[in-house]
Amino acid sequence: MYNLSQPGSFSTLKEYYLPAFHQPIKVGKKKMYRLSIPFDGKDIQIKRSTKKIKHASFAKVILGAVLRMKKLFHPDRLNLGTIINIAPSLKDLTIEFELINKNKFIIANEEYLLSIVAKYAYSKSDIVIYYPILYRQICTNGAVAILNEQFKETISVDKILEIGCEWTKCNFESYINLATNYFEWLKRLTDNQDQLGNNADLLAERILGIKRKPRRKSQKINFEISNINNKRDINNYLSKNLSEIGYNQFAVFNTLTEYASNEPSLQLRHQYFMAIGKYLSKEMKNSAKMLMHLPLSLSEFPSQSQLSMQSKNSGQIILHGMM
Repeated sequence: MYNLSQPGSFSTLKEYYLPAFHQPIKVGKKKMYRLSIPFDGKDIQIKRSTKKIKHASFAKVILGAVLRMKKLFHPDRLNLGTIINIAPSLKDLTIEFELINKNKFIIANEEYLLSIVAKYAYSKSDIVIYYPILYRQICTNGAVAILNEQFKETISVDKILEIGCEWTKCNFESYINLATNYFEWLKRLTDNQDQLGNNADLLAERILGIKRKPRRKSQKINFEISNINNKRDINNYLSKNLSEIGYNQFAVFNTLTEYASNEPSLQLRHQYFMAIGKYLSKEMKNSAKMLMHLPLSLSEFPSQSQLSMQSKNSGQIILHGMM
């Protein structure tokens, strides 16, 4: 279970504090510099150069994540936990972790959990990637990752403490308001169970890589997972959400996030969340233009054929265009 409200302790990161040894060496008569780290009982050479090698300590990488948490979200206080998304290995010395503020963040009476992701490779220790994720708690077992690429930073180590101007609370709250409007729009898009099941099928295959076996109309929806080790039935989640939320597109989307939340494999679960978040960011931007010109009255909504045509013309599966 991907329990975002109970992430690992901040001290979990201690085991990834690897001392970097930057020392002058001689290669023949030439003076050079060598950067290495101890890992898994071995001395791993990272780089050798005629010039001093720039590199960031892992402590500085963590500090950069904390400062971005403070500048972007302005939390009243920090209660930090961590989730390790990618652990380093001898084959790949990359680590990716999420720094999560366990205190709930309230926007428009909705609860959110805030996260700053840091991605850093000991083998390329002069570059760090940061980006924020905001998880909207939409049911007891489901959360949706809201990810905006405009906040993603790939920076050199000497600029870790220089936070870009786009990392502002005002910018981010504007984005969250966009997400809130989008979710409210999904709740107003209602349909029958068969059509919503078909919509769930399309989205599950496009976003999560889940394929459904062909079925006759009289049969219940039966999903088959591409990953043979994963036999969970997404239809159970769909039936539950239609019953609890209503026969609308928001229930379909919540089905995907709840399915992802209950994925036992940490790696696949993280993959699901990132895929959902990236898809959501694109859909929110696409829908914002459309929502500005649509009527507020439910009786005046565009017809199914009109929305389907817009979806076809865009070349994308669009949540609000499948009704």
